Amino acid sequence: MSDERENNGEDRRPMSDRRTFASKFENKEPEPDLNSPLQTDSVPTDQPPKRLLDPEPRLGKDLSHQNFSSTPGKLGRLEGDSPLERLRPYLVISLLAIFFIAIVAYNLAHRDELKSQVSVENKENVVETLPAVLPLSSRRDDGVLNQAIGVTEDNTITLGGYERLKRLSSIILRGQIQISGEIFSFNLFGRRPNYYRLVCQINDADQYIVGFDGKTAWEEYKREGSSVKSTTLSKQQEQEIRSIADFDLPPQKYILASEYSVDRHTPTMTATYVTRELIDNTMYDIIQIKEDGKPAITCFLGSSNNLLYQTIVRVEGIEQRVVYENYRKIDGVYVPFHREQYTDGKLVATIQIESADFNPGTLIGLFSQPNSPSQ
Repeated sequence: MSDERENNGEDRRPMSDRRTFASKFENKEPEPDLNSPLQTDSVPTDQPPKRLLDPEPRLGKDLSHQNFSSTPGKLGRLEGDSPLERLRPYLVISLLAIFFIAIVAYNLAHRDELKSQVSVENKENVVETLPAVLPLSSRRDDGVLNQAIGVTEDNTITLGGYERLKRLSSIILRGQIQISGEIFSFNLFGRRPNYYRLVCQINDADQYIVGFDGKTAWEEYKREGSSVKSTTLSKQQEQEIRSIADFDLPPQKYILASEYSVDRHTPTMTATYVTRELIDNTMYDIIQIKEDGKPAITCFLGSSNNLLYQTIVRVEGIEQRVVYENYRKIDGVYVPFHREQYTDGKLVATIQIESADFNPGTLIGLFSQPNSPSQ
């Protein structure tokens, strides 16, 4: 890769060049300083809707500088008499937030283990709160690199490293999602490069399932274990789901662009450094990552610990914001246990992870549409 950089803060390179710069930091995996005097019981992950000093942390604060409140508004009942009808309108939004959880969990899995079980209920695993400050690799301050690349490298190193990302193949997540006052348990199954299956337990008898087999997105309703209806989703819904099923968070997607390109058609991606800004006594590095044909994703990363706290995407005037909170150390890796999804400032989904199973070896047939020609 050439050392020449453009002066406008962007680094535009074909995917084939990504492995070169990523390999420079693949062996750097610093351990956090758990004895740091700045260590606290939790990472300050709450950001305000406006840039005003607020000594009392609140959940779901907005790091963007838009003039709208991020205070969750109470959502009224949706049309329809059943929980299934109330869940369906928020399906894509919920999938986005849930799959971000899967992505981060994958990024943090141990690279040298073919299979490991991680659960908050596992007594062999010690759950520790993330210290306030983690060692920096100073890649973001390297005068040769585009600062946006340095930020993504620092974030990847903190989460577990480049090699760990490449060695991950599948995952099972279990947890709860709250939508419009309703709470549902879920199991999410994922497999590289972009297969997934999400099972929401609506009540004791009913399940709502969404799947993607790499080509087709589908949904299924089940009652008492038997399929009631299986439908292929529209092309628009398929594109929305396809965009969130490629396994990687924006910073890691940029780093790994040349590794898993089955559905990306060798796109050009750009990483642009926006600014470093102090918001409510916390310093953030703000970058934008853009893939050809897709809207820019704005990422807010903590300058002191390299962790991703928020992403913002604007599509056709609608803002989708995901807040990442409650990072915990489990079995030697950092996992964000709490996610909140906002649409135009209103809270639409809250997700809580309970357990994760890394590299369980899920079969491809699990992601095929029931009663489809592929079966």
